[in-house]
Amino acid sequence: MFKKSMLILSIIITVIIIILGHRAWVNSQKDIHRLSPTVVESTSESVESTDSEESTDNNSEEDTGLSALIANQPEHVQEIWLNSQETDEPVDIAIIATESSLLLDENWTTLLQEGLTSNYSGVVLNYSIIPYEGTSEDQLTSLDEGSISLEDQDIVLYELPTIHDGGVLSIDDQVYYTRLFLEEFQTSYPDSALFAFPSQPFQNATYYPEMVEAVRETVEENNIPYLNHWTDWPSTDDPELENYLTEDDEPTELGHTTWGTNLVNYFSSN
Repeated sequence: MFKKSMLILSIIITVIIIILGHRAWVNSQKDIHRLSPTVVESTSESVESTDSEESTDNNSEEDTGLSALIANQPEHVQEIWLNSQETDEPVDIAIIATESSLLLDENWTTLLQEGLTSNYSGVVLNYSIIPYEGTSEDQLTSLDEGSISLEDQDIVLYELPTIHDGGVLSIDDQVYYTRLFLEEFQTSYPDSALFAFPSQPFQNATYYPEMVEAVRETVEENNIPYLNHWTDWPSTDDPELENYLTEDDEPTELGHTTWGTNLVNYFSSN
């Protein structure tokens, strides 16, 4: 009888142990399943954090690249570029050039456009070419009468008409009309940035360089950036200048390349 009772007790204890063990195993599996999503969320956060860091790094690189390009330019012009990058709005650029400088299909204006478009690849650029013939007085009249419309232009690149002033206007007169033109521009288009520069140099010229210099001083007195691309041409008394000009003193392909490259380098801080 005693042995039979011990056997029954042993069976009961064994069943209890099995039941308790099974419950413990089930609970452990529940714990494991509850922990699994935490690991996934951690991985997801890590990926998102990495993506965010990469995006921040890319934006930082773009900002640094644009800032380096515009370092030469006045502060208000830099703001035009930076604002365009932030808003994705295009930068509108007007190029006022003498008709004679546009005779070749590839000229300093096309080279300038190609260079700026390449260097400012992250900014949308719109170009307007405004050809003209006439003196400084004619240009002032065109601006006053609205024949030259520069509305909504962010940047205006102005080839000064000194090349047409020679033999028509005195130095004093061309300086007078140039000053009035610059003042009228600044009053009419206060949000636009103006850059001025001369036409091509002439070989063995005497009076023309004096006129160019007088206009340069006037431009700078009005706080307008003067882009002197002549620094990259041979001097006017250098026979090498013949390779840069035609018989009619118009720029050759080499002359246009020199002119356009100089302007691109300025706008690229080179």
